[in-house]
Amino acid sequence: MQVIDDRRAAAQRKYGFDVGKTGALLLLEVDEVGSRYQTLIQQATAGIRESQQPLQTDNPKAAFWYGVGRNGVWTIPIMLTIAIVSWFYSQQQSYQAIKATLDKYPNAAEFQFLMQLGQLERSEDGALNLILRAAPSKGTIEAGKHYVYNSDCKCVKVPLHY
Repeated sequence: MQVIDDRRAAAQRKYGFDVGKTGALLLLEVDEVGSRYQTLIQQATAGIRESQQPLQTDNPKAAFWYGVGRNGVWTIPIMLTIAIVSWFYSQQQSYQAIKATLDKYPNAAEFQFLMQLGQLERSEDGALNLILRAAPSKGTIEAGKHYVYNSDCKCVKVPLHY
């Protein structure tokens, strides 16, 4: 009974009103149950800490795969995401360069065969020249390889398509 009276007096000092014998009994019960649960929590925490043993090995492969197993779940997708994003970024940069060239030169697509098949030669003075030969009188004319002289306009016509 003394324990209940002591708890009742402590509650009256702390809260400023009388909790009665029943209230003191309930506070004692709450403290007892709380201390039991606190003990259980501390035991469980100690068990978890004891069960977590770091891997110690002299084998570098085992250490590597242990690290991959612990951190690879996050590391591998992050690295793949970075690789994919950087690839898309480089492709975007390449696309922008090609688009800028096509915007600057709207007829560039028409010169595709000439650019692919044309033979280039650098002269002694450093100039870069496109080498074309006269179109054969028989056979097919090839884009990037032949030219046709037109006497009406006194000009050279270069086929751009087959």
